[in-house]
Amino acid sequence: MKTVTMRLKNAAGSPIEVSFPDIPGEAFRDMWERREFDESMSGTLAASAIALVINGDTIKFPAWVVEHVAISTTAGLQSNQSEIEDWNARHAPTQVQIVDILQFLMTGHLDIGPRRLAVLVSAWDEVEGDGLEPAEVLAVKLPLLHQYLSNARDPWVWHVWGISAQGGVYEDLDKGEQLEATALLREIERPSDRIKVVDGKTISSDITLPLEWLINR
Repeated sequence: MKTVTMRLKNAAGSPIEVSFPDIPGEAFRDMWERREFDESMSGTLAASAIALVINGDTIKFPAWVVEHVAISTTAGLQSNQSEIEDWNARHAPTQVQIVDILQFLMTGHLDIGPRRLAVLVSAWDEVEGDGLEPAEVLAVKLPLLHQYLSNARDPWVWHVWGISAQGGVYEDLDKGEQLEATALLREIERPSDRIKVVDGKTISSDITLPLEWLINR
């Protein structure tokens, strides 16, 4: 595991150190599927402040199994004699895996007491059309995760932001696309001003706000 460390200053001018560990996704998969992890990750996993990034563009609304069956049957994709597939941990819903890993981080020698969790819903430009605030996206689309954090079974101090690094949709010039949304983005002189950081109803272009919240504990 490699770690990139940056030495910065906060708004008050005090020096701070921020680390970005490069942990492969397989490591978190093993935590869920095999119930084990590399001890070399202990220091990182026991950090007092953690950012959880969720791709808002790939979140699907939860649905009942019977709804999926009905849809498949109507479309002619389901036979009367459905094959039964053995359960595999890898097929568990994403929010189930996230909740389990967060619980894992609050057990044994990884349990350091209350700590901060910044939940970042990325690709916000693809989500904002739903008319929901970031915390509402969590409640509606990831209800298990929202209930776990809200219930405070484990002492996470948490907050949700919507993040869009590019601010909107960009046209594909190779396909000859010309989008009005892209034209509006190009009118913004400084590229950094295209960034969207959504906190409730407040919109900013300061992508350091979640980091500042994590640090000022």
